[in-house]
Amino acid sequence: MSETVNKIKYAMSLRTPQEEALSYLDAITSHCDYKKDSKETIEAAATEYCEKQRKVNSSFDFPSFCYAMATGIGKTRLMGACIYYLYKTKGYKHFFMRRRAYV
Repeated sequence: MSETVNKIKYAMSLRTPQEEALSYLDAITSHCDYKKDSKETIEAAATEYCEKQRKVNSSFDFPSFCYAMATGIGKTRLMGACIYYLYKTKGYKHFFMRRRAYV
């Protein structure tokens, strides 16, 4: 786990599932450059460093992330942590967020 992830974990009081999800983002992000690498390169890095090494395919033309987590686990806090992580490590300032509720 990177020092940035560790600092965010303590600053935002992340629970274990949130910390693990942020660690996956850290592992993927440290092996690719979203602005320069091809979609295929980013998908390969995501496949290699995601949980259980599931095959990752994106139907979007821009990097996107989805976390499948239980209700009440703190997905909104995790999104805040991910945004802060990407800002601190990559300098990104613009984000598109979509929250989808299933009934």
